[in-house]
Amino acid sequence: MRLARIDAFFGADAELVLLRGTEASGAIFPIPRGGATLGRAEGTIRLPADETLGARCAAFEYCDHLLFVRDLGSPSGVFVRIHSQVVLEPGQCFALGDHLLRHGGLVHPPAQPDPRYGAPLPGQGPFLRLETVLLGGGTGRVWVLPFPVRIGRRQGEVHLPDRFVSARHCALYRDGERVLLEDLGSSNGTYLRIPPDHPWPLRRGDTLRLGRNIFRVQ
Repeated sequence: MRLARIDAFFGADAELVLLRGTEASGAIFPIPRGGATLGRAEGTIRLPADETLGARCAAFEYCDHLLFVRDLGSPSGVFVRIHSQVVLEPGQCFALGDHLLRHGGLVHPPAQPDPRYGAPLPGQGPFLRLETVLLGGGTGRVWVLPFPVRIGRRQGEVHLPDRFVSARHCALYRDGERVLLEDLGSSNGTYLRIPPDHPWPLRRGDTLRLGRNIFRVQ
């Protein structure tokens, strides 16, 4: 975690600047010292035009001169842009462009494949099960791939036709039984969903994704 003092990074109260979303780009939403909540229908910051946003989605709180964001358990979640390799837990989601993907777990080939069903998995494994998450939470396309898994608009094992996805966007690596997610210098970033009700520290310049909205902290 990166802990940054408000005095050093913000000066006074922090604020969210909308980079892209359902309101006009550049809109500013202050976060007063008493904190703020954000949602579609409830909270001090409301974005009613975003149907993908939970009614009450995120809370922003100051503690010991630090600013934190907390997912209030909304189905839409809270996503933060990553700047280094992070551990991606089984079932955890990440976003790039307008796509939401999920770590579906590691797939270990059976010691004795049954030739009656399907084709054997190539190589030794384990393999990554990667899932597309559809609007409403359902599972869309599923890939089962050997590591590393590179994702991009034109390059890699997974191609996503999305103008907000870079040609070479992000990659997933295996470290034992762990999966690591890394952004490959993409233009629009890779976003990790933070665990619900887990305060996440923020600093000036961090980027958040809430529903269809992308904010910069300043």
